[in-house]
Amino acid sequence: MKIAVITLIVLLMMMGGTTQQPTSQKHYSSPRALYRMDTLFLKANRSQPLLTNITIQQNEFVYIEVYGKISVGTFVGETDGAGIPRSSLSLMMYNKYPDFNHGSVVFLRNGKSPQACVRILEDLGMKYDLPGVSPDYGIDYVPGYYFIADEAARLSFDINDNEPVNNRGEYIIIVLRMSHEDHQARNYFNRCPEKKPNETDCQGHTWIEEGIKSYYYHGINDSYRGQGERAGCQCVYDDGRLITKGKNIGSFDIGYWHFDGDLTKPQAHYYHLILDVLPHDLFEEKLSKAPEYKYQRVERCE
Repeated sequence: MKIAVITLIVLLMMMGGTTQQPTSQKHYSSPRALYRMDTLFLKANRSQPLLTNITIQQNEFVYIEVYGKISVGTFVGETDGAGIPRSSLSLMMYNKYPDFNHGSVVFLRNGKSPQACVRILEDLGMKYDLPGVSPDYGIDYVPGYYFIADEAARLSFDINDNEPVNNRGEYIIIVLRMSHEDHQARNYFNRCPEKKPNETDCQGHTWIEEGIKSYYYHGINDSYRGQGERAGCQCVYDDGRLITKGKNIGSFDIGYWHFDGDLTKPQAHYYHLILDVLPHDLFEEKLSKAPEYKYQRVERCE
């Protein structure tokens, strides 16, 4: 796995931003307020599950990512949060959770329903990493997991090893959560020129046309992404007219906002995947309907 230049933890904890807001029943101080993040440390030699104060809510998008490697046993070697492949039959007798890779991070909901972290983009989410179609994420895979919560639950984490005493090191785990309400409110920050921009709009803001890769989510229309003060904004036009409702409407993308709208950075595409694309797809699949984004602001020229 390639090492990212800036870790997700540092980026999401330290980056912020402000912008003018339209009137709404719920106030968001910045796009960072659209999701919640917790960071915790899991010792490799821990003998009991780590019970956290993280409570996920029903129908909440949950994304778990694991950083670091641990040393497993005296002779086995190192592994990341996805564990050593199950094909290592000699290790199966040491698995605390038989169905998962040895040394992997296992999370439990209310002390039950164990699920191990896997290789995102290899074992989970392969459809988002298609050669020639998907963007460069700057990584081969990420140890983690993502899902929509079926019920409210308190999370705990464990190491898949029934003899952890001779393990060394620790994992760093982040847990991101986004409610369906907050996901649909992302256009609280979407500001779009009424007329299709020609590289810049009438206020001097720069826009980049996306091309055909936007067609999958926004139909055969013209999609533009904002730069600078409009970072994260996406505006979609049908025959020159701004789309303001329906399934083809543009959506504010938190991942690109974190990177000031710079579409040349591989990490920006990965954070766009986990903070924007995955919530969209999982909520749509879970609720059997497309999101109804609200609050988009239309900017008109005098």
